[in-house]
Amino acid sequence: MPYSANTFDHILQEHVMRLKPISILDVGAGAGKNGKLVRQTGYDYQLDCLEPTNNYISEYNLTSIYNTVYPYNISQFIDSLYKFNYDLVIFGDVLEHLFRSQVIDYIDYILYKCKWVIVIWPNNMPQDDYGNNPYEIHRSNFTIHDLTSKFDVQFYLKDFVYYNNNDSNLLESYMNYTLIKGYLTPKNASIYNFSTVS
Repeated sequence: MPYSANTFDHILQEHVMRLKPISILDVGAGAGKNGKLVRQTGYDYQLDCLEPTNNYISEYNLTSIYNTVYPYNISQFIDSLYKFNYDLVIFGDVLEHLFRSQVIDYIDYILYKCKWVIVIWPNNMPQDDYGNNPYEIHRSNFTIHDLTSKFDVQFYLKDFVYYNNNDSNLLESYMNYTLIKGYLTPKNASIYNFSTVS
């Protein structure tokens, strides 16, 4: 679905303010929630997004939030617009729609093209093609261990949530938030001294 939980909204805003990026790519913008959160911090620099579902672009007026709206999925974007760099790339509730091997491959590639990556995703949250949109199917249940074994994870939070799978049953699920250091960031740079907003 084009919406996502608000579990880590304040953490996302805190990290945007502390990282001070001047270019951001929001992958899988959906209803534009993360773009709105970024703009609410006073951010007035380059904010672009990918959104492959055309009716989301018009229905949620994404062009009023983002400087550039690319009507592509991540694979199409990388294949057609491979000469890109961003200070920050946000994967907000999008990578669970890919197979686990694709998750790792896309993060690995994007880390070469940016300074920081934020990944927000659920665990134990099955979902089919919401609104008959195949992009909405959840295809993997990757965990933080899949990321820490391969990447420089600098920050991680996990929170328990309930999820309604449209069958009147509440499922016990988790939301995850992590910040990964990209390969364009100096080796000695770190955010370990970051504090979160309570």
